[in-house]
Amino acid sequence: MVAAALAGPDGPAPSWPGGDWPLMPGPQEIASQIWDPAHGLTAALKAVTHTHVMAAVTRTLPYLLSKNQQVALTDETLSVDGHAVRLADSNRHHRTHRQRYTHSGVVAAEQTIVECTTAGLGAAWRS
Repeated sequence: MVAAALAGPDGPAPSWPGGDWPLMPGPQEIASQIWDPAHGLTAALKAVTHTHVMAAVTRTLPYLLSKNQQVALTDETLSVDGHAVRLADSNRHHRTHRQRYTHSGVVAAEQTIVECTTAGLGAAWRS
């Protein structure tokens, strides 16, 4: 189903109406877009599935030539340092893509909350 929705055949790339193909963003640029704190994947959710990440990567691209290209770019984007943090897999066994992710900023914020709470509780006991 995904392959049927992607532009382009499995063979040679189709011609682009404007002449040259638009530049494809690299994994670093894609990661910056999909993990943007204000508008990215974790702007409203703390954790997302692998399927969410694949869809977000696809939305950043001007075109796709194959499902393999989509999968490769998603994997490369997930491996960009400073963004995706792998969480425990979903316990929903009927899903193909059970991997879950969050952003390093979410992890850092939660660590800060725990540290501040712990420090506050310690201060209350000392009083």
